[in-house]
Amino acid sequence: SPSRFYALNLHSQSAPINAVEDFAEEPFKSYRQYQTQGIVQGKVWHRLRLGFFSSLRAAKAVKQQVADIYPNAWIVKVATDEWRAHREAPADPGPATVATTDASPVAMQTVVAPQPHMSGLQSPLLAPEIAIRDAYQAILEANYGTASTLLGTLLAQPGQASNQRALELFGQALEYSSEGPKQARIEYEKYLQRYPWGAGSDRVRKRLAALTAAPQPSKKPVEVKQTGAVKKAAAMAGWSLGASISNVSYSDGPEQRSFEGYSANLTSKSSIDDDGGWKIFAQYRFNPYFALETSYIDLGRLDLRAESGGGDESDFVAGPVSLTGNINGLAVAGLVIFPINEQLELMTKLGLYHWDMNQTVEDAASPFVSEMVSGESTLIGVGLNYHRGHWSIRAELEHFDRVARDIEVSQLSLGLQYRFNATR
Repeated sequence: SPSRFYALNLHSQSAPINAVEDFAEEPFKSYRQYQTQGIVQGKVWHRLRLGFFSSLRAAKAVKQQVADIYPNAWIVKVATDEWRAHREAPADPGPATVATTDASPVAMQTVVAPQPHMSGLQSPLLAPEIAIRDAYQAILEANYGTASTLLGTLLAQPGQASNQRALELFGQALEYSSEGPKQARIEYEKYLQRYPWGAGSDRVRKRLAALTAAPQPSKKPVEVKQTGAVKKAAAMAGWSLGASISNVSYSDGPEQRSFEGYSANLTSKSSIDDDGGWKIFAQYRFNPYFALETSYIDLGRLDLRAESGGGDESDFVAGPVSLTGNINGLAVAGLVIFPINEQLELMTKLGLYHWDMNQTVEDAASPFVSEMVSGESTLIGVGLNYHRGHWSIRAELEHFDRVARDIEVSQLSLGLQYRFNATR
């Protein structure tokens, strides 16, 4: 288990360390230089450390003082066994036999070749994969200075100046470190100049745009995760298909213009029976709030009846007259949607309905005329959708203005809708 003491991890390498006492003088005389070893991913690592510090502040102060010799040193909170093994022991010039596990979020670094003597050690070459992993973890832990040091060292190594992932993370580390947004912008621009279509180019463009718009960034996680609103928009967008059945109501206009074009000499108000209808539709939803829909709508059979007084000026003989015909056609409408909760939403629509009717007009004597008539009517509607996975239950009330000359038509429908891109 971790103790309450800290140590400086001065250096780590896969080969045994041949070291001498570098800290025999003040102000380091009271500290111990010692070695440990541990296994990381099946590989033995040898570590040179200086301890022990009772506070993180004291460890940071000494870390700054040894930065010229050990620029890549980092602070660890040592395990209790390590502290007990080395607190009284003299500095060990050879490999130690105590295994330990660092509590530091920043893991091991490796060197290309072992150094024969640690006094005056040059900065070791970092393994790119390990350095990037350690820097990423350091950013997640808000250790931006550690991350920028690791990445800056890596990018300065031969062959690493164009490491895409290192460049991207280096910009993020600088963005939140003391270097600030100005230096981060330089690194982001450098990345986009080299890799305009790189794996992280979209993320870098977004962060660069945010820095340009707001020079004081808030400290956020390294990886920008989708917000709930973005996830919801992605889940709702896309195509869907559906079908409904309906009850259709007809209403003749007050001037009984359904027989317009004929000298009817009507002596009674016309009457119309309700009928059943149906429709099929295809919808594309742009986001949670807007959609475009096209549909084929069958409004059933219109059956309009009245009484004619006949006479010389009437086209009909005295007695009952009727106008019948099936009404169907295509509609296009825009939808505005108001989500109520995760499953339920209210929708409104406005569109245009192009209808056709093969109408037959007849009187008491015989069929008078049969003809195809067409026209356009305004479509308005309101409805509710209830979502369950890919399927939705849909209830609507729609109104069609002036169908078949002057018939007002309303339909109340219930149907099913299948959403291809649904996730809820």
